[in-house]
Amino acid sequence: MLEYNKGNIQLTEELYLKITQQEPEYSYPYFMLGLLYNESGNSEKSLKYLSLACDNQPALPRAFYNYGLKLQEKGLHKESIGVIDRALKTFPNDEGLLYIKLLGQINTKQNKGARSTCVLLLKISPDNVSYKEILEGLVLN
Repeated sequence: MLEYNKGNIQLTEELYLKITQQEPEYSYPYFMLGLLYNESGNSEKSLKYLSLACDNQPALPRAFYNYGLKLQEKGLHKESIGVIDRALKTFPNDEGLLYIKLLGQINTKQNKGARSTCVLLLKISPDNVSYKEILEGLVLN
């Protein structure tokens, strides 16, 4: 990470790739590569490495969050919901994961599911004005 902070993206990539070869079961370098490729605009590689991070260690909620978000950006909303549902089995009250799921449900017109997810989000964060507005919009539809 130090090399990344210095702006040496290529060396950072090489170091993380080397770690994945030496310890393929360790998910953090896959996660970091996914973020690195996302920042550099390489969506396909970003998706590949975020997927590997999720597959290698399902106890890394930020990997699922970023993978689900990247799928959403690509218009793959149903796939995103599936990824997030996998993570929610381990982290059922993770606000970030639930929010990504909510976005997917809204984008796929799953209004009933979106309402349920929004209600759960409001239990976690009762003062969140955005969640209240989203729920009001879902009730009207």
